[in-house]
Amino acid sequence: MQETYIKAIRSLETYSAYTNFTAWLCTIGKNLALNHVKRAKREISTDFETDSYKYGMQETQLPFIFDVALKILSEDEYEIMMLCQVAGYKRREVADMLGIPIGTVTWKNNEALKKLKNYLQKEGGI
Repeated sequence: MQETYIKAIRSLETYSAYTNFTAWLCTIGKNLALNHVKRAKREISTDFETDSYKYGMQETQLPFIFDVALKILSEDEYEIMMLCQVAGYKRREVADMLGIPIGTVTWKNNEALKKLKNYLQKEGGI
């Protein structure tokens, strides 16, 4: 509610006179709530011991997979894969963050996943 109030005060000049003020405030509140939900979806817990009940048995192997990925992937492949696959960003968002074309993000993400899959299959991890 406080965020809605602050946002409304800051954007008061965008309010059109003779329109429904309550609906305008509700729209601001709804959009702030939706942004909060989207942001919360991207947050990934790294405490696999306490959160293991949320995941299957294979999720407890994630720290091992992260270590393997860091070892076998190049720095940019690792960064792109972590942003796309773990953090949940869209490829378009990752491309904007890193300042590279979306095609490059897609290609490097797919190549990183292939390398990781091949390594894990060879090692018997999957």
